[in-house]
Amino acid sequence: MKAATEVPLEQLTIADFDLNNFEARGLLFTVSIINPPDSPAVDVQMNIFLDIRLATGEGFSRAINMKTEPFTVPAGSRTVTNLDLGKSSGIRFEVFEIDAGARSALEERALSTGVFPAGIYTLKFSLVNCQEALGEVHWDIRNPSRVELISPRDGESIGEFPVFEFYQEGPAARLTVAEFTDGQTKEDAITHDPAMLVAALTTERSYPYQGGRPLERGKSYVWRVETMTRIAGGGEVSLSSPVYSFTVSETPGAVGNGSEFDAILARLEAIYGDQYPDLFRAIREGAFTLTGDYLLDGGKITEADLQALFDTLQESVDTSELTFE
Repeated sequence: MKAATEVPLEQLTIADFDLNNFEARGLLFTVSIINPPDSPAVDVQMNIFLDIRLATGEGFSRAINMKTEPFTVPAGSRTVTNLDLGKSSGIRFEVFEIDAGARSALEERALSTGVFPAGIYTLKFSLVNCQEALGEVHWDIRNPSRVELISPRDGESIGEFPVFEFYQEGPAARLTVAEFTDGQTKEDAITHDPAMLVAALTTERSYPYQGGRPLERGKSYVWRVETMTRIAGGGEVSLSSPVYSFTVSETPGAVGNGSEFDAILARLEAIYGDQYPDLFRAIREGAFTLTGDYLLDGGKITEADLQALFDTLQESVDTSELTFE
């Protein structure tokens, strides 16, 4: 078996990778070359091609064309990484060519921002005089540049089950909610351990409060969203929004920018929206309001009980049904 494997990353900086020498400070990929155990050691050369498709639509086939000098693969196998290649490493390049257009596009943007431009970067590996390819590795470079909080707004009074709305453009993010007490700054409060809620997100841009400790009426809280981006060497960097505060109203159903009904509806829609899109459309167009009374099997329940019910429904969405009367 012959295989190439990449180290997952979504951001590549000019400090991490020297385009002109194809040298990096951290591990980016490994290539395994198999030589049968009963065979003698063999000298091989490896071709490496870099194809780039930038997020702007620009494309560069064979943006970099490389061929190594001969190196030895012993009986069994040899693993080659990017750290083994280049002028200062054991395996040098016999051929190293960079497309002029690709160099200009990459260097111009990388030098101005410090990171390589967003796009799909694909490395293809093969052995010289061998028809079987060694495989490919792919990186989807994202470079998220902003995180914005939309709702609840800073200082807003809301209900106990808020729906957090925000903008973030990364592949993964983290929402944190923490208690905000007198004498604290918002920045100090958001670092309190344990937090009320820490939720791992992917591409969501809204999140109904769920899974954390119950928010209490009359208390204040802070919230923040961080975009998480993987970098060369297996590390991770974060881009943080500002820290906003909000207060849970003493009055049931009291809200600021939205309504408690909106929060409950958003929670239900997050669970059942894909199954009942027409039902939720009809509810929104009907401009319904919340009575503040919640019933389960004929008996009244609290808002906290309702939240717990939502958690149960989310776990059994495939075996439950939703109706609206």
